[in-house]
Amino acid sequence: ASLTQPPRHLDLQYCNIHDEGAIEVARLLHENTLRSLWLGGNCISINGASMFAEKLLLNTSLVKLDLHCESIGLEGTQKLIDSLSKNSTVETLWLPWEYVSSVSTDRGVEERIQWREQTNRKQSTLTLTRLSP
Repeated sequence: ASLTQPPRHLDLQYCNIHDEGAIEVARLLHENTLRSLWLGGNCISINGASMFAEKLLLNTSLVKLDLHCESIGLEGTQKLIDSLSKNSTVETLWLPWEYVSSVSTDRGVEERIQWREQTNRKQSTLTLTRLSP
C-alpha cells in the first residue's frame, strides 16, 4: 500500500488529542475510507462529539467508533446516537456508560437500535463502556 493512501484503521487512544485533534480526525470521515477509529481516553468534549455526529451523517465507510472514557456529556452522546438513525454503516459505537444510561431513559437507545433492525438495515450494536469511579 502506498504511504499516500488514507488510513483504513486509526488508533489514537490515550494520545491526549483533546477537541482540537478530534475535530481534525473527524474531517477524515469526509473521505469515506476509515473503517475503524479508536479515540478513547482523549479528553474529547461536546465539541468533538458534535463534529463526529455531523460527519457520521454522510459517512458510508466507518464501522467502529470508540469514544469511551470521554467527557462528551449527555448532549454529545445524544447527538451521536441521533446520527445513528441516519447512518447505516456504523455497527459498533463505544460511549461512556454514564451518559448513555441517561439518554436511554430520556429518548430510548433501544428504540433506535430496534428501528434500525426494522428498516432492514445492517444491525447496529451499541457497545457501552462503564467508566470506573
